[in-house]
Amino acid sequence: MRNPLATDRLRFRPLTEADEKDVVRIIGDEHVAARDVRDAVVHWRDHGFGPYVALERASGEVVGVIELHRAGDGLVGIDPDEIEIGWLIEPERRGEGLATEAAAAVLAQGLALSDHVVAYVRRGNEASDRVAEKIGMRYERDGQARDGQPVRIYIARRER
Repeated sequence: MRNPLATDRLRFRPLTEADEKDVVRIIGDEHVAARDVRDAVVHWRDHGFGPYVALERASGEVVGVIELHRAGDGLVGIDPDEIEIGWLIEPERRGEGLATEAAAAVLAQGLALSDHVVAYVRRGNEASDRVAEKIGMRYERDGQARDGQPVRIYIARRER
């Protein structure tokens, strides 16, 4: 699943170790970023798909990380083998519609892999609720993140 992805404003490539500095900048936590980068590289190796970095086409600047991976253990309400999507955009670039544009492109990749894709959104994150809805995901149920925080679980299903 390494075919190139692009939108009007963005292009995507698999997240690699070389992206750690950008991931730290976007996430804001060096330890979480290091773990996420390691996990992304392993996921690409083991499954042939995984998280992407979103690059602005005009500047080449990394503006976000768009997760696409097996959900894994520890999420209440999501099976570990379900394909999960998530989006993180550079804080200074939020509000420009980049998350919606990026997530829609990567969601299509996820739906090519599975009949449905899940996303979890932390309670109170209305911006991510709107992104999920704009890309065609529907709220299905409540769940719990690995840290015990409540989340809303959204699902997109492949059209038949």
